[in-house]
Order: sequence, then structure tokens, then C-alpha cells
Amino acid sequence: MKSLNYYIKKMLRMTSMVIFKNSGETKQREIMNEIFELLYKENVAYDINGYPKAPPSFRIWGGGTVEPEDVNALLPWIDWAYGESKANL
Repeated sequence: MKSLNYYIKKMLRMTSMVIFKNSGETKQREIMNEIFELLYKENVAYDINGYPKAPPSFRIWGGGTVEPEDVNALLPWIDWAYGESKANL
């Protein structure tokens, strides 16, 4: 299994948000929805799905109230959820 980083082609940086766009999958929206559901069930992340009209993506708040360590702690969870979602689809 390849890591999530392999499939993320582009990361857009803003002053208050980090957006990861998943561009390497054929069932992008289904995989992303499964990842969101798994992270929610594990009490890891809430409301990190991209905007409804945007391509499937993660939308992670990265403003001044967020510690970089918290974002770093989230990344292995996203990788885990990606692996689980691929196994389930």
C-alpha cells in the first residue's frame, strides 16, 4: 500500500488554512468521504472536508490558534484512514 503522500499531488498554503487535494484516485469523493467518517468516529477530526463545490480535499484550519504539532499529529491519522478506506472500497 502506498502512503497518502504518494497520492497527494499538490498542497495549497494559505495564511489560515492548509488544503490537501487528492488527485491520484478514480473514486476520489468516495475515498475522501470514508476518510472523513473514520476520523470523525475516532474523534480525531471534525469538519475537515473541503468545500462542497471544490474538488475532493481536506480543509484544515491552520490559523494562529493551531499549534504545528497538532497538524503534524493529524497526518498519520489521515494516512491510516486512507489505508482503511482503500481496503473498504
